[in-house]
Amino acid sequence: MDSSLPILAAVRPWWMDSDFFTPIGCTTLFIVLAIYLWVRKSLRRRRLLARGGVQTVGTVVEHESKPLDASKPKGELRYRPVIEFVTADGRTLRHTREGSGPLPDPPVGTKVNLIYDPANPADVIVLGDIGS
Repeated sequence: MDSSLPILAAVRPWWMDSDFFTPIGCTTLFIVLAIYLWVRKSLRRRRLLARGGVQTVGTVVEHESKPLDASKPKGELRYRPVIEFVTADGRTLRHTREGSGPLPDPPVGTKVNLIYDPANPADVIVLGDIGS
């Protein structure tokens, strides 16, 4: 056998390359997977609520404010609208929106469309963009 013939290396897919499994590659893969799972869960929740939820109109009654950086209580504030709505059985409930913004937006008194789960009225999805 001729020893001058080159030995061909096995062709491996990109994900088996040793550079892919560096800390940066693993961290990136983890972040992408976490975002995918979060989006999937959010979309599934929206679908289930849209199918079996009750649509109603709420009103922005106030804004909850918190410092942007908890270690600096006198720093920049973030505002989250508090929405009050009435369930089909007549109970008045409040829902604080998950997202926050630098301004108290939308103004108090703004009407907001939302869907809630009749089995668990605290599970609310605000429809549309209601501000920052």
